[in-house]
Amino acid sequence: QITQYEHAIQAAYFTEKFDAADYELIIAAFLHDIGHLLGKDEDELMSDYGVMRHEIIGAEYLKQRHFSDRICRLIQNHVNAKRYLTYINNDYYNKLSDASKKTLEYQGGPMTQHEAEKFQQDPLFNLCLKLRSFDEAAKLVDFDYTEKGEHYWTLVRNHLISNSLQ
Repeated sequence: QITQYEHAIQAAYFTEKFDAADYELIIAAFLHDIGHLLGKDEDELMSDYGVMRHEIIGAEYLKQRHFSDRICRLIQNHVNAKRYLTYINNDYYNKLSDASKKTLEYQGGPMTQHEAEKFQQDPLFNLCLKLRSFDEAAKLVDFDYTEKGEHYWTLVRNHLISNSLQ
């Protein structure tokens, strides 16, 4: 078992290894589950599995704080990516952790054909799938966190400074 913060660092780390130049994708990976930390009303909980609609709660929270639309859309769609992947690939579903299978039920289950076709039209579709793969990989118990968290907070600060200057 790892903490939400450890999961965030791992997701950002795997994303950065994939594409160190795409700071927005790295930040989206780092903050993709922030909605779990924000929504704590009893009616928003998925039993012991976190916050329902955490992707929307997180994206809206970050949008209000002047994060880029691209970061917010990637975060908002990381659950859609899971729903899409379980729709098109039974093996993907079978490899999900028990907790991820349970949250999928709360999140609407696999997409319908219509939902999948619509999602495929999103300009960020491929990046959403990539982000999802990093999210899935970011569950290692034995991981070196040395100095990584501060690095990702620096990316977040630089992004917000840059956005405020535009």
